[in-house]
Amino acid sequence: MSAKDMFVVIESYLKRKFPEATIEQKHDFDRDAQSFKVHLSDHTLLLKVGGEFTEDNSTEEILHLFDLWALAEVLGKETELGVLATQRGLQTFRRGT
Repeated sequence: MSAKDMFVVIESYLKRKFPEATIEQKHDFDRDAQSFKVHLSDHTLLLKVGGEFTEDNSTEEILHLFDLWALAEVLGKETELGVLATQRGLQTFRRGT
């Protein structure tokens, strides 16, 4: 599956978990990650998915790991920080870095 197709699957996952949100995505060249901004009515959540993570895992594996790690719940709590998904799991980071 191409990276573009993988990002469509991740965006669909986010739309299912946050049905009231609009999703914006772009590539973060500094982190070699795809950024997903989840725009809610009163704030925006930020998920970055590492390039190595998408290259090393199938769509099914990524969705399984997202569920295993409770990504939607973690992301929903992080209104001030961003969440980065990598091979090592979920990490938070300060936005703007």
